[in-house]
Amino acid sequence: MRAIDQTDFETNNIEVIQFWMQKPNLTDATAGAIYFDLGSVSEDILKDGKKEFENGLNTPNINAAIDSSSVWGRVPANPIQVTTAFSNDASDRPFQDVGLDGMDDKAEFNKYQGYLG
Repeated sequence: MRAIDQTDFETNNIEVIQFWMQKPNLTDATAGAIYFDLGSVSEDILKDGKKEFENGLNTPNINAAIDSSSVWGRVPANPIQVTTAFSNDASDRPFQDVGLDGMDDKAEFNKYQGYLG
């Protein structure tokens, strides 16, 4: 195992992870697992200039402002991520664990139903 000590992947032109893995079990081809912990990765993966972090979205218990100017979906209006964890309240989880576009399945269907043909 080796830590990646680079913090700016774009400037350093790091685009791939290469790994070699020996087959862990000769009799069971499905045995074994590999995990990559990339640490803190930019949440502006949709390239709209907005930082999307799911735990910044509003929930029944958290009154967070939403920036509606992104063409991709819902993003927090506050560009600073306060914490790196979801809310501890179980009733908040369905509103935070919604993916990079900040929308659940129903909201995605309503937004994109005209594109489904």
